[in-house]
Amino acid sequence: MKTVLIGAKAEQKYVNNLYNKIQNQNLINLSGKTNIEELISLIKNAKVVITNDTGPMHLAFSLNTKTIALFGPCSPAQYGVSHNSIIIYKPIYCSPCVHEFLKPPCNGDNQCMKQINVDDIIKATTDIINNNISNNNVPNIIYCKLNNNTPLGIVTRKND
Repeated sequence: MKTVLIGAKAEQKYVNNLYNKIQNQNLINLSGKTNIEELISLIKNAKVVITNDTGPMHLAFSLNTKTIALFGPCSPAQYGVSHNSIIIYKPIYCSPCVHEFLKPPCNGDNQCMKQINVDDIIKATTDIINNNISNNNVPNIIYCKLNNNTPLGIVTRKND
């Protein structure tokens, strides 16, 4: 399988650095090199899309492409519902924060995203390729828990 890295022109330097560190013949770097039509075609023809909560995730959802969506600053309950996806979300004490604070509690350190590890991605990729996708409101959320299965944190918000 080939892996394709994408990103906007503004992200090209970051993606190039990542690409140079990986150095794999099955890795293709298209960051900053696709227009919207090419991006849509790429996503439509992908076996699996692995993405954070961004435009490409929504494109993959709408194109019915199998998607592994990574959430942290936003809640997957808001935007992560797709019958053809696996959501990975680590609900630490300050997540979701993006619509709650002008300045996030982590000061942009994104601990909620840093809690997602390679094993989470590998498991989700294996599951989605094998069509092991649960259909519930927020499918296959993988929660961040301590060794004793206690969540690292839950935020309770009042409804106005």
